[in-house]
Amino acid sequence: MEGLLLGLAAGDAAGWPAARHRAARMPEWTRRLTRELDTFAEQNATTTLPVPIALNQPPEPLRLGPSDDAEWAAFTAGTVLTAAGGLFDGLGADRRMRAAIDLAWSSLAGEIAAAADRAPEVESAVLPLRARISVRAGLGNLAAGL
Repeated sequence: MEGLLLGLAAGDAAGWPAARHRAARMPEWTRRLTRELDTFAEQNATTTLPVPIALNQPPEPLRLGPSDDAEWAAFTAGTVLTAAGGLFDGLGADRRMRAAIDLAWSSLAGEIAAAADRAPEVESAVLPLRARISVRAGLGNLAAGL
């Protein structure tokens, strides 16, 4: 299991999407410039696409690191370990897993709800994670009690 997670994290870190995700930690103007260069490349049929850039900024955010696939794999592994632990001893194996999944997602949805409660309006809430739109929508529904 450890090798599987490490392999997934290494492959995820080296991929194009992960570099784009890490670029979100750079100043906004560097991301804007990358988008402008990307638009230029598309409009001018240029095959060399821009990569996230640091220019005169510290490059630490662009160094290899996990992205959402590795983070969700770790989240899932933690949920599996919770199911295997003593928290749900009175339940059968299938019910333990279901209870652990419910607990993990409900806890995360609670963090989303708390962030929304702190914001003057839901749209301006600073969420404690970056996620794909389907994950954000699902967590929002859980946070709303749906």
